[in-house]
Amino acid sequence: MTFGQAFTLLSAGFVLLGAVFVVLGARTLASTRRRRRTWHAYPGRVVATRPDGDLVRCQVAYRRDGTQVLFWNRYTSSVLRDPVGRDVPVLVNPADPHDAVVDGGIVDGSTVGVVFVVVGSLAVVIGLVVGLVALT
Repeated sequence: MTFGQAFTLLSAGFVLLGAVFVVLGARTLASTRRRRRTWHAYPGRVVATRPDGDLVRCQVAYRRDGTQVLFWNRYTSSVLRDPVGRDVPVLVNPADPHDAVVDGGIVDGSTVGVVFVVVGSLAVVIGLVVGLVALT
């Protein structure tokens, strides 16, 4: 494999990986917007945490029709202090009360989606630049 072929392959890899990140980020942003439009908002409270790698996953409780509902938030966080007892806004799927997410905060669907789109876009640009350099 020549130097130019290696750069072309590297370029294609960056573009492909970046495109995957952009698509995943866009899908995450779209689903977050849909949730905010169609799901119901409830006040919730963090009642427990568990380690998830280097991050923390929070268990949240909220009341729906007088009944307490518990769920583990799908997004993790790198909290600096124990969030147990903290009040949080919750979005709940009206068809399934256990399908819920914490709305807002440092790490929510919007933040994750934007990070994926930005990182993916940078990878695409780097891949295109590397490809142009390989062609010259």
